[in-house]
Amino acid sequence: MEEDILKIAYPIMNQTNQPEFYRISKIVKAVTKDNLPHYEVAWVGYRGKNTIESRENLLADAPKMINAFDKKHGIEFKTDKNKKLYIYTPPPSK
Repeated sequence: MEEDILKIAYPIMNQTNQPEFYRISKIVKAVTKDNLPHYEVAWVGYRGKNTIESRENLLADAPKMINAFDKKHGIEFKTDKNKKLYIYTPPPSK
């Protein structure tokens, strides 16, 4: 009888107890939402189901990808005189 109780007392590990991880396929574009910086993100395995994610969350999870995207596209988030956030991209060089 004790043996059966000990078996039940241990946590049961199965697929439902494992955390889910999602992989970013690519950063599609920078956007602003509620006057905060966000990005449109494409996910591996979710073709055509892009989501809008906050820059803050993405910097915590994938800082190299975000910084590389910003650098490649010359993206900066700035505010105008009315405190409205906008995306600044430098004009293309001729």
